[in-house]
Amino acid sequence: MRKMGFGAEDSESGVVPPRLSRAVWVSSLAINILALGLPMVILQVYDRILPNEALGTFGLLLGGLAVVLVLDATLKIARAHVVGWAAAQFEHRTATELVGRFLYASPAEIEKAPPGVHLDRLQAIDTLREFYGGQSRLLLVDLPFLFIFLGLIFVIGGPVVLVPLAMIALLAVVSIFAGRALKERQAQRAELDDRRYSFIIEALSGIQTIKSMAMEPQMQRRYERLQSTGAGSAYKSIVLGNLVQTIGGIISNLTMILIVSAGALLVIGGSLSVGGLAACTLLGGRALQPLLKGMSVWTQLQSLDVARAQVAELQEMDAAPQSEPVRIDDLKGNVSFRDVTFRYGEGDALLDKFSLIVKPGEMLALTGPEGDGKSTLLKMIMGELAPDEGQVFIDQYEASGARRDDLALDIAYMPAMATLFKGTILENLTMFREGDAIDRAREAARMIGLEEDIHRLPQGYDTEVSQGISDELPGGMMQRIVIARALARDARILLFDEANAGLDRKADTQLTDALMELKGKITIIAVSHRPSLIRLADRVISIRKGRARLNHEFAPQRQAVEPEAATEADADAATAQGEETNRDAAAQAGGAA
Repeated sequence: MRKMGFGAEDSESGVVPPRLSRAVWVSSLAINILALGLPMVILQVYDRILPNEALGTFGLLLGGLAVVLVLDATLKIARAHVVGWAAAQFEHRTATELVGRFLYASPAEIEKAPPGVHLDRLQAIDTLREFYGGQSRLLLVDLPFLFIFLGLIFVIGGPVVLVPLAMIALLAVVSIFAGRALKERQAQRAELDDRRYSFIIEALSGIQTIKSMAMEPQMQRRYERLQSTGAGSAYKSIVLGNLVQTIGGIISNLTMILIVSAGALLVIGGSLSVGGLAACTLLGGRALQPLLKGMSVWTQLQSLDVARAQVAELQEMDAAPQSEPVRIDDLKGNVSFRDVTFRYGEGDALLDKFSLIVKPGEMLALTGPEGDGKSTLLKMIMGELAPDEGQVFIDQYEASGARRDDLALDIAYMPAMATLFKGTILENLTMFREGDAIDRAREAARMIGLEEDIHRLPQGYDTEVSQGISDELPGGMMQRIVIARALARDARILLFDEANAGLDRKADTQLTDALMELKGKITIIAVSHRPSLIRLADRVISIRKGRARLNHEFAPQRQAVEPEAATEADADAATAQGEETNRDAAAQAGGAA
């Protein structure tokens, strides 16, 4: 009963189904007792009414039977409402909890599985809700009461009860063997659905690339192969499910035949009346009814285990506490890396004993070859990545520590890729906040010259943006919306990750002017190869092979980064290396421009 979801927590999955209230159990008991009304009336009609021609008694029995039928229908409707409401509450509670856990999980945790897998996991909540609020669960609720019907068959027909008992045992054996096969088929189908969903999401996300490269035939062939495999798995599940239902129908008919045959022998022998035979036949069918209906939804019961496992996988995601973050009032914006070592997976260390201090109000530019850890440093400051060794501090707080969400309120991140959400431009700038956030968003748009372009749009700030429509906006405008969104946060630390790569000269100049205005007021750490931005920095650090070197070409009078690099020879080597790096950066920027 625990596994079937009668209200106790599943020890394997941790999914807590909606509990069945006492009212549901009491109403189920009453419904099953009322179901005895028709067999009892049949028994009286055959054994007493017909032999004695008692029409008055017959009328009373019919009246009583009508009352029983009305009560039965009323109780079933009320029970369905109670169970349905409990299932709706379960769906709301579980979906809210799991989506919150999904949103609060670290990017690394989310990226362990493709998007289609996460989508399928969330859809599994619907499967659980349909079971917990549908007739399938009510059938399982009725199962314990079949012993009432078996007991009454024994009272009326004696040994006739052996027939339904034997058929129930046969049904149980068939269900066990078929259930194992169905569960395996459902698990395979769920895995194939994950692949299919991931492919569809991938195709929709890259639809412009597919169109520009004329890849429609190749993508369709890929989907056809996925669909073919999925259709084969679905076919096997359907065939097996239909086989189970067919066997159930055969057992039902066989039960009626055997009850009538055994009862007829007892009637001939004088130990059972004709009315008793009719009553036993009806009671036998009523006893098997929950099992036979259960056979018809057996596929759903196996899907339930798969869905429960999928929901449990979401519950196992390591997510941060979902409490409201609190801004740290005395945060100054000091950033320090202390002997940080970090590697992705089992590979070589990307950062090795890396140390760096960024003072409050300082602007630091990071340069260096691609893949040497510049963006990784920014992710560590945001707390998205934790070092394998060493520590990353923002003031006295560890970046990936207990106050990570609080620190996030004072860290603004400008990524290289523009990501907009469904809503208006203003809502994307404010991140759907109201009040002062609107004024800050407009001010940020004015700072970088974005407001002028927004006013050229027919609906201005109220222009609707979605994942599809946003692609119709110029790429540079989309990127500037992301930049203004970060500036509008009024954060004490600004992280800039190649966010100006797609901007034209005018937009880049406006952005540079805005950063110049902010310089000295907030801490700015910028990853860029554009000389226009690098020249603004107080220090320029070249990241190579997990080490930081001061670049003297753009910052001739700055402090050394690492104490061990303070010797004259090391300083000269660092200078030469930095000059080479920045000449490369200038050449790359000139080519991009």
